[in-house]
This record gives sequence, C-alpha cells and structure tokens, in this order.
Amino acid sequence: MSSDKFTPVQLLYERIITKAFKHYEVPLEITDKIRAAVKGKLWRMGKLYSKIGGTKRQQKLAQWKEGIASVWNLEIEEHEVNRQLLKMKRNAETKLEEESAKRRKFEAEVGKLRKSTKQQAKVIARLKTGLSENSRKSSKPWSEYSRQQQYNKKRNVAAGIQGALSFCEEEGFKPCMVEIENIDTGNREVVDVSCGTFHRKESSPGSNDKLHSALYVKDKFCVSNEAFHELSMLSDLPNSSQVKRLKSALNSEFEIRSTPNRTGVQQSLRKRLTVHLTQLAHQYTAENRPIPSIIRVKLTGDGTQIARGLGVVNVAFTILEEGQQATSVSGNHSIAILRVSEKYEDLASALEDIISEAKDLEVVTVEERVYRIQFFLGGDWKFLALICGLESATSEYACIWCKCPKRKRWDMSLTWSLVDPEKGGRTVKEITDKSKLAKSSKNRFNCCRVPMFPFIPLQRVVIDSLHLFLRISDVLINLLIRDIRVLDGMDKATSEHTGQNVDAYVQFLNDTCKIRFQWYVDKESKKLAWRDLTGPEKTKLFKKMNIPTLFPALQTKTQLQELWSEFFKLVNVLGKSECDASAFDLRAKTWVKLFTSVYQSKDVTPYMHAFAMHVGEFLRLYGNIVMFIQQGLEKLNDVTTVHFQRSSNHREHEALKQLLEKRNRIEGLEIGGFQRKKKEQKCTNCKLTGHNKRSCTLNL
Repeated sequence: MSSDKFTPVQLLYERIITKAFKHYEVPLEITDKIRAAVKGKLWRMGKLYSKIGGTKRQQKLAQWKEGIASVWNLEIEEHEVNRQLLKMKRNAETKLEEESAKRRKFEAEVGKLRKSTKQQAKVIARLKTGLSENSRKSSKPWSEYSRQQQYNKKRNVAAGIQGALSFCEEEGFKPCMVEIENIDTGNREVVDVSCGTFHRKESSPGSNDKLHSALYVKDKFCVSNEAFHELSMLSDLPNSSQVKRLKSALNSEFEIRSTPNRTGVQQSLRKRLTVHLTQLAHQYTAENRPIPSIIRVKLTGDGTQIARGLGVVNVAFTILEEGQQATSVSGNHSIAILRVSEKYEDLASALEDIISEAKDLEVVTVEERVYRIQFFLGGDWKFLALICGLESATSEYACIWCKCPKRKRWDMSLTWSLVDPEKGGRTVKEITDKSKLAKSSKNRFNCCRVPMFPFIPLQRVVIDSLHLFLRISDVLINLLIRDIRVLDGMDKATSEHTGQNVDAYVQFLNDTCKIRFQWYVDKESKKLAWRDLTGPEKTKLFKKMNIPTLFPALQTKTQLQELWSEFFKLVNVLGKSECDASAFDLRAKTWVKLFTSVYQSKDVTPYMHAFAMHVGEFLRLYGNIVMFIQQGLEKLNDVTTVHFQRSSNHREHEALKQLLEKRNRIEGLEIGGFQRKKKEQKCTNCKLTGHNKRSCTLNL
C-alpha cells in the first residue's frame, strides 16, 4: 500500500512502528495486525494519561520513556547475546567433532600398535623356542584343512605381516602388497597389507583386481550382502567378509561431516577436487597433452524426491577439463547431500561451509604443480535464480542475466546483454545493493536477496541447454494440444465432439513414436489432462512430427511445422563442439519472431528470451555450452534415489552419509580402473564412437 492512501493517524502508526524496529537489520513488513496492536496500546496509554494530571502526569510520562528504552535495549542486547552464543555453540560443536575424529584416529593407531606388538611378541617367542622346519613338516598338509581353517591360517599370516611391517610407517613408508608362496601347493598369493586380504598372483593388485572389482559391481548395481554371499559360495568370487573389510577400509579414508544446520552431510571441496585433479593430471600425461594451468570447476545443485515425503538437494562439482566425462554422471562429483527444500534460507545455511571454502579456494597444489581454480555455476532456472538472489521465473523481471521486463520479452528489435550493464546486464554488486531496497520499490528488478556465491560473476552463471530444450518443448507441445482441442471443439459445452485430431495425436505417439500416452481426467479440476513427456520421448516426437500430415485441418500447420523443425535444429546445433555464435543469434531471434506470429506475445517464456538474447553471448564467451549441460546431475538424482531405496538403512541423516560414502567408493574404484571396459559403440552413419545410427545428429 502506498503512503498517500494512509490517513495522518495511520502514518503516525507507521512512523512509530518503523522507529521501534530500526535497530533490527531485517526488512519489516507492517501488517494490519501489527497496526491494530499498536493502535490498542496507544489508546490504553492515552486513556490512562488523560485521567491523571500535574506531577503524576510528568512522572508517568518519564516512567514510560525510561521503561520502553530500557526494555528495548535489553531486547537488542538479548538478540546480540543469542547470536554470539549460537556462533560459539557452532564453533564448539565443530571443535568437538574434530577432537572426536582425532581421538578415534588415535585409538585406531593404538589398537594397531597393540596388535603389531602382539604379533612381534609371538615371532620372538617362536624364535626363542627354536621352531624348526621339521616342526612345520609335522603338521597336516594344506589340502587337509577345512575351508574355515585355511581362512583362519591366512588371516593369522596377514596379521603377522601387518605387525612385522608396522615399522615402515614410522620411517614414512606404507607397505601395500606382499607376495608369498604356499609351500605345500606352490601357489603364489598377494597379501593386501592395508586390509589383510589375499589375492591370487595371476589377479595382481591392478585394474583387474577381483576384490576391488567385486566391490565396484556390488556398489554400482546395489547387490545386497545376502545375494553376494550366496554368489561367492557358488563361484570363485571373493567372500563377503573380504568385501566388507575393504568397504570399511575405503570408508575410513573419507571425512564426511554434518552441515552447519545439521540437515545433511558434506565433505571438503578442496580434498575431493585434489583427488580428481590428480587423476586428470595422470590422464593428460598419458595422452601426451599439456595440462592447463587454469582449471574450470562448475558448482551445481538440484533437488529430487528420493522417497515419499523425503526430498534432498544434490550438490556436486564438475571439472570442465574432463571433457565428455563432465557431461555424464561419473563427471558429477558429490560434495553434499542436503535434506532441505529449495528455499534460499535453507540452502544458504546448509551450504555455509562449502561457500566459505570455495571463496578461499583460489589455487590447488597437486604433485608440486599449482592450478588456478575458476568457478562456474550451473543448474536449472529455479536453482540459478535462487542462489543468485533473484525471484522466480514468474516474476516481472525474471531473467537471471538482464533486466528485461515480462512485457518486452517478445520484442526482438531490442538488445539485451549479460555482459554490458548499459544494455540491461545485471551484476552481483547491483543485485546485492538492490536487494536492500523496499519490496515495493520499482527499481528493485526482482533482486530480493544477496547472491550466495558473490565471488562468481554472472557471466560464469551458465544456462543449461538440457532444461532449455525441455521447458521450451513443453510450451510447444502444450500449445499444439490446445490448438487441436479447439479444432475438435473439446472445450465447448456440447456433446458433439469429434475428437478426430486428439485421437490422431494419441495414435501417433503410441504407434509411430512408440511412446505410451493417453488422456485422463484430473481428479481435482475434473478436466482433461495428460502426462509430461520425458527428454528422450520429446526427442523422438520432434524427430518424427509432421504437423501438416497429422493435422491437415489446422490453419497454422505450415508455420507450426517450421517452428518445431527449426527449434529442434537449433537445439542440435548447441550440442556440437563448435558453433557460430552470430549465426545462432540470428536464427534464434528469427525463431522467436516466428513464434510470436503464430502465438501471443505473452506465451514467450524466460527460457525463450534467454534462448534468443543470451545463448549467443555464452557461445562467444566459451565456444560452446554443451559442457555445462545438467544431464549428468539429472542422472545422479536418479542414481541417488535407487541407492537410497536399495542400499541404505533409510534412517535419514545416517542414510545420507551412506549415500555419500557409496558415491566416493564408486568414484575411487573407477579412478583405480576397477570397472570393466565395455566395447565402444560405433555409429554406422558417421563412423564415430559413443552413439549409434538412431541417435546420430549428422543429417539433422
């Protein structure tokens, strides 16, 4: 409500309330309830004030002034003390966790030393008693021992080796593998000193190591402990106890802790980045490629529903120098799993440690080589707007990169830029400053909060081409369905519906595209409804759609076919490694003009605006935007759901830790080369690998 609509008395209430709350650094929204409470309080004070006179009136007035000031000051002091106590509590909890981790590590080392001492004492005792070769020969042959006895003897040998070699760590060395020979059978085996497991000599501790490969397959495909145990009893697989020990040994290497608001789990961005940069350096060296000194790291996040009533936000990073792998699920490396809703306050609190660490993470040293880190942000529109401190896509100035109003999105004669402030481009500083303005201010331009990552400029907040295709295709499909429903008279209050075009659309999807589709009546609205198609289904639809043939009675059939075909061609251009930015700009703006010639200007969405105005700028800045695609993170969401349902204890916080440990194990085993190398798929159309003829884009 503007101030000119208030009466003088109401303006007095407004000034009193504003003055009372000026000590708090929070935006204040004065509601009718607050005004009524202040009005009642002032009326009671005025009534009491009118009944007294003389010195009593002066004393009462002084009492009110001193009392209000003292109480108000006490409340301010209480608020500040509570804030300091909360900060001290968090610091104390962090130190407690660190000390507990140190204590557990110390206790583990003490236990290891005790075990080592016992083994060394046994060796000395045996030497003193003069155990000879003849005494060993008097024992039974190896084949006469039962399987359990053989296992116990191997375990004793492994424990003895671990104890005998414990001095190596004191000298700065860590023993890994020891090769031994069974005197009776002549078989050579390798002992993994770290976890005390045996391997046959022919399955050396390398990329073909059976134990690590078995754990990788078990984790990757969520094989239960019971199922794996039964398989190991029927085949030559490692036994389940060995796999459990290896799993525990790998988990002990991860430092997973709770988030600041204890709504999820997280791990150090620097440590995980160091692990993958080490692998990247080895990969570049093996391929005789120069290692870049600047490493581009994309931080990204997305929410997903992993169970009924349980939604989480996956936060991950991607190293863009990993190339094709960066667009897959294996290139999205998890650093946090948060059980929060996608709201600014919840995310800002949960990501506090990660934001602070990323801000200070300017360089990373790996194997005596220093890499400069350049951060980017990726995600769908909702996530990017949220972390940039902007309001939703339905607001007046919805664009993340410029201040284009809703009513001018359709106008392609205007120029909007993401890098030039004079052409409407936003900046982090501008968003921060304007977020402090009143909510009713017209100069706010949808800036409602401070950006979470203020050290990352908006030029490095890159649009996702996957959601660009999905959301624009949603609009095209829904508008086409609206047109054919009008053509069939489906929305008229009559029983004379032909349903010819609606039925043709369903038959086309089911028979030609092999997509299961049907109409249904919504339970709440009682109207005809339909499900949204998935990404691959939309790709099929756009490839095979022929609107003039399918809907010959549609007046705009030719323009619609051109609209659909050109959009699909432009999306495929974005998927290529090289793209002419100027040509794309021209084609994208022409496409929006064609869209507005068929449909209303209000149907132009923020994604369409960014498609025409900003995608070309991103192409000029980075050459292509396919490396920023969110396809890998979307797949990671699906994997997280499967892992939660099939291989966690479903105990919320503990289950989230199990999920993060599993992701780390899978990534570590993939880095170690323990996954089976699959035969590369080769396209018979373009002769390239990585896809088949059906998914080839050569002739698009």
